[in-house]
Amino acid sequence: MNVANDPNVIWITWEQQLRNKTLSYHLGAKLYQLESKTHRLIGYFPLVLSTFRIILATRAKNIVVQNPSIVLACVANIFARLCFKHLIVDAHNSGLFPKEGESKILNWVAALLLKVTPLTIVTNQALVDYVHKKNGRAVLVPDPLPDIPITNELDNNEFSVLYICTWSKDEPYQSVIDSATLLPEGYHIYITGNYHKKLTSKQVKELPPNIILTGFVSDAEYYSLINQVDVTLDLTNREHCLLCGAYESVSVEKPMILSDTLVLREYFYKGVLYTDNSATDIADKIQQMMKDKNRYSEEIKLLKKALHLK
Repeated sequence: MNVANDPNVIWITWEQQLRNKTLSYHLGAKLYQLESKTHRLIGYFPLVLSTFRIILATRAKNIVVQNPSIVLACVANIFARLCFKHLIVDAHNSGLFPKEGESKILNWVAALLLKVTPLTIVTNQALVDYVHKKNGRAVLVPDPLPDIPITNELDNNEFSVLYICTWSKDEPYQSVIDSATLLPEGYHIYITGNYHKKLTSKQVKELPPNIILTGFVSDAEYYSLINQVDVTLDLTNREHCLLCGAYESVSVEKPMILSDTLVLREYFYKGVLYTDNSATDIADKIQQMMKDKNRYSEEIKLLKKALHLK
């Protein structure tokens, strides 16, 4: 239950992310979403300054920040101590394993943050165990289901798939693109997110005709889009990652195709097909979903009810 505007908790983030909105609402925390439009290194200065001003000015004793940004988590640890506040860090997978674990320096900093942060929020038990292994203190808090209006504006002339994508390194987007060539006529895959950072103009022109790139869209446009498709697709190569798009899909009662990992199977256990992220298997699962869509559509409604009770 939301205890709106709890004066004892504030939530600070340096990006717009649905988990921040839903979880801060359920905690009754006042949400500060700070963003900078300038180059990342230069943009840190106004973000750090604004963060310090907020922490200094607030009467709240508890400060929650999101990691990523790892910079936010670092400065918040300093500011919270200076202002005698209790810090809680909501750590996403990329906050726990920066650069997919490939940067020794960033991952050393991430591990140090776990030790010095009073409490770290994570989304599943495997990550709780990881934080404890690093001598940190963790609590498990999965995403609450977001409140997205259901309109179900389906186009019956095609079987449409929404691939919820941010074009990040852990996402097998090339496999999804390749899978489109293996689908028969009448299937379309819509891919969200800013593709310009990964695809050249030539690559965009050479995409299969049944691939539609939406680009970055507003929340309203995204909610409309997720309502218009038959099924969603949300994939990751990370083993211990609960996907935001999966929560959103459950909220609008859309059956899903997810990566075949233990944490995803355990949490999203109805209305879902699981894939090994290969192009062939993704295409097979899309066609399998089409053949038995009514069953998975009913199952996802049951999953929604079950998750609401958690």
